[in-house]
Amino acid sequence: MNTARCKVENGKLISKQTANNLTDVIVTYLNLQGHFVWRQNNGGVYDPKKKVFRKNPNHTKGVPDVCGVHKLGYALFVEVKAEGDRLSDEQKEFGVKAAARGAIWIVAHSLDDVINFPL
Repeated sequence: MNTARCKVENGKLISKQTANNLTDVIVTYLNLQGHFVWRQNNGGVYDPKKKVFRKNPNHTKGVPDVCGVHKLGYALFVEVKAEGDRLSDEQKEFGVKAAARGAIWIVAHSLDDVINFPL
């Protein structure tokens, strides 16, 4: 996490609300709470020779930004959305399927959405 983008105000971690920064803050927070999570790269990989982004043919659409394991052993997923962002149909479908199988799935527009979720 780039702490230059964060500050503490009234005992709370405050960050700029870009999706990238918010994802970093959420990953840090959840790991500090004893969960095991990581940022999941879902984008293509840049090929400098062809000057294009190459997508993984085995990529599953809708996979959340943060994936991991709850400290009690449950699968834990967080889809991070900056202000004004909306879930895609694939993200909604992933969330429904994950939750139906006992996973925890959170849509977070802020760190407070994760803090206030009953984990």
